Amino acid sequence: MGEARFLGLYTSSVYIQSSRRIPVVRRKIDAVMRKSGLVPRGHDWKELLQILETYPRDDLFQIGVNELYQTAIAILQIHERRQIRLFIHRDAYGQFFSCLVYSPREVYSTEFRRKVEAVLLEELGCQHAEFNTHFSESVLARTQFILRPESGRVPDSIDPDRVEQAVRRAARSWTDDLRDALVEVLGEEAGTRAFNEYGGGFPAGYRADFQARTAVVDIRHMMELGEEQALSLGFYRNLEAEEEALNFKLFHLHRSLPLSDVLPVLENLGLRVIDEHPYQVMHLDESIWIHDFNLRFVGNEIIALQEFREIFAEAFLGIWYGQAVNDDFNRLVLAARLRSREVSVLRAYAAYLKQLNFNISGEAISAALYHQVGLCKQLVQLFHARFDPDHPLGGRKRGWYRRWRMGWSRCRA
Repeated sequence: MGEARFLGLYTSSVYIQSSRRIPVVRRKIDAVMRKSGLVPRGHDWKELLQILETYPRDDLFQIGVNELYQTAIAILQIHERRQIRLFIHRDAYGQFFSCLVYSPREVYSTEFRRKVEAVLLEELGCQHAEFNTHFSESVLARTQFILRPESGRVPDSIDPDRVEQAVRRAARSWTDDLRDALVEVLGEEAGTRAFNEYGGGFPAGYRADFQARTAVVDIRHMMELGEEQALSLGFYRNLEAEEEALNFKLFHLHRSLPLSDVLPVLENLGLRVIDEHPYQVMHLDESIWIHDFNLRFVGNEIIALQEFREIFAEAFLGIWYGQAVNDDFNRLVLAARLRSREVSVLRAYAAYLKQLNFNISGEAISAALYHQVGLCKQLVQLFHARFDPDHPLGGRKRGWYRRWRMGWSRCRA
């Protein structure tokens, strides 16, 4: 047994002319066609021949007949299905991998190619990659990746199925994840209907900033909007953010909200606005605006998200719809954990003192109360105990009042 090696480069005619005019390659193609058992001149026979004609020419010289047959038949079985397939050929001398990736034309993009390249480099233990993309009248695009390791030798064994699954996961789009998440949360029928209405309306900026599962929560907020309710609120806290950081989303129908209308409300509630990101989501023929605010609570105590959500939403909506006054007293909502109507009691006390010609302004009173949240809570408790007939302490008013007086004295001290 011997071996003959020819060193050099192929001329351009090798890549231009039909593969069946090259003796070495022609014999491989004929062997594959005979092995396929397809009816000569039939549809599948012509399809298989076309696959072999357009097969990467360098690979045709190196690949064996059995491997070429298995790969070509697998490509034939795709049959214009819009799916992603991967075929890996390892160089006989272990110097590189040749990977063929078939993907739907509408899926292929520069971003898709980069994702697939990164996955192949990681999964196959290589560091250098070259690529070549081939388009035809088929609904599928073919990209060939030549992957080489720095060590000069590729791994001896790989798991093609595992690598193909990794490529498919990398190729999934944001909208694919959104569809699956909606079906998982809302069910098949409602999830599909929500995806058809909202799935294509999210801008690129939103898709880059938020995961698909976050969009499911936002879609549920947007589904609440209508002519009777044009505003909805959402809250979340990033896991990587500081403890005092909060994020607040405003959902509004038809038009964006001026920051000059929103910022004073947030600042009077004791929140500092770090930044704001608007997103316009198209829903059928109307626009829904999402304003994402990054906030910091200026108080000394961290508020649990659930507690913050309940008292803040009530206060913000009350101020927004004109049911509550927008002033410095609103800082007590979060600082003292009071309801908006309870803060209005303290505001009324300050207004009453002004009528009595009390020589301290309302701003000074609100500042004093803000620094004595314990007294604020006790004043509100006293109000409920004296005027609420359903208050649980109503039957023990005298004993409770004595305990309140003792607590009041300690706070004043």
